[in-house]
Parts: sequence; structure tokens; C-alpha cells
Amino acid sequence: MLKSAIDHKAIQFEFAKKTFLSFIEERKHFIPYLRPEKTPVLCMDLDGIKRRYIELKYHFSKFNVYYAVKANDHERIIKSLAELGSHFEVASSQELSKVLQAGVSPNRIISSNPVKPPDFIEYCKEVGMDRFAVDSYTEIDKIAAVMKRARVYVRVVVPNEGSDWPLSKKFGVDLDTAIDLLEYAREKNLIPYGITFHVGSQCNNFRNWFIGIRTAAELWERARMRGLKLQMLNIGGGIPVKYSYEALSIEDIAYYVKGLMQKFFPILPHELQMEPGRGIVGDQGMMICRVIGKAKR
Repeated sequence: MLKSAIDHKAIQFEFAKKTFLSFIEERKHFIPYLRPEKTPVLCMDLDGIKRRYIELKYHFSKFNVYYAVKANDHERIIKSLAELGSHFEVASSQELSKVLQAGVSPNRIISSNPVKPPDFIEYCKEVGMDRFAVDSYTEIDKIAAVMKRARVYVRVVVPNEGSDWPLSKKFGVDLDTAIDLLEYAREKNLIPYGITFHVGSQCNNFRNWFIGIRTAAELWERARMRGLKLQMLNIGGGIPVKYSYEALSIEDIAYYVKGLMQKFFPILPHELQMEPGRGIVGDQGMMICRVIGKAKR
């Protein structure tokens, strides 16, 4: 048993080593452009970011891709994605300002942060951005106090097992609360717009998407029975990237999600959204540093 365990660890180490060396090999073209005295430097591959966006659009052809700006808000990344037709998800006034400065129309921007400061909502009103995620009554009250007829979408909680950074204990509500929130939004003169969920950041578990889409479909039907005409389904982010271990491929996830949509949504929502952040930029950069000393302890 001990030998088996040691061999298993050795295999894991060898795989991680090969993956890391492959990562370095793919990005060695960065090195000639760097001055040692300028390190540390985070060098991002804009061409790689563009290719990743195009790959997502190809495989998730029915979805609008909303880049989660919090993953990396550098102006050149935003501008490059905007030129490809990307949509954007923002969580702060600063992020919204950068996206607008890149020439993006407010109708290509959403905010899926379920807790927003009032001044951010005010700024959204000024520029004409009116789509917000909610998961509490207080958030609905906050939006309604600033912007009548804003479009709100409720965040439902789904399991995050198999995700490196689970979010299920932080955001989202159950089905009963979700339908009550949508009805409350209507009472407050807001537009119940849709449903969102998040499978957890860096998700390598297909089942999370299964439960998320199944849950959204059940809520969609409940809303219909209560006279709520929802328009949008947002499947969040969670698309994993390969670091020192293998990850689910975009192609495989898209194929699986497509099958789930056919099963649970025979009539597709008016708009389908997804919000990759790390899934677009997470493995498209390299931190270059200098070794300034060595010691054995």
C-alpha cells in the first residue's frame, strides 16, 4: 500500500512538472521583450485571450459572452474583447467606467454582483445600464429607490462541489425565496428579467451545471405560472483553465450544457448569457521575476 501511494504521488508530480514546462514553452516568446530590471512583470498574451474568446463563442454559439471584468480589468484586454463583440459583466463603478471608455454600449453590460453600493447604482442610471443580479429583498429595495423599471435577475444557489473556489455559501437563494424575490421586484416596479447561477470558480464537475440548469428550469416554470415573463438565463462563469493539472475542456462543457438546455428548456429563453472571467484570461499570462538569492536551510 505504501509503495502504491508513493508511486501515485510520483506520477502526480511528474504530470505537474510536464504541464508546467509545457506552459513555459508556450509562452517563452514573452522573454525577449522583458528587461530584467523591470521585474516582476505580469505579461499577458492578448492574442491568446482573443483566441479563447473566439473558442467560447464558437462552442457556446447561442450564448452572449459577458467577460467578467474583475478577472483582469486592463484597458487593452477590455478593448481587445470589445473589438471582437464581447459583452461585459462589471462589479464596480471603476470597471463600468473602463468598459464604457472602450466604446462599449450600456446594452452590452450587466452587473451580477448581488451586493452593490448605492453610488454604483446611481452611476449605472446615469449611463443607461439597467441590468442587475439580486439575491435579497434589501438589494431590490436599493435598486428600486434609484432606478424604476430596472431589469433584475435572481441568483439561485447550486452546489459547488468540484470547484476550486466555491461560492454557494456566499451568494444565491433557494427556489422558494427566488420566486418570492421575483414577485417582490415586480411589486417594486422593477422588471423581473431572468435567472442566474454560478457553479463555482474553476469548476471541474459537470454535475454542477446539471443541477444549475435543472434548478433554473424549475424556477422558470414557477415564474410562468405566476404570470412572470422572464427573458434571460445566465449560467455564470466557472469555466476552468489548465494550471498544473488537467481541466474540463470548453468543448466538452459546451456539449454537455447544450444537451441540458435541450432537455430542460425545449423553448430557449430570449437571451442566454455566460460570464467567463478566469476562463478567458486565467492561463493567458506569465509572471516574470528575478531570483535575487538562494539559500539552503
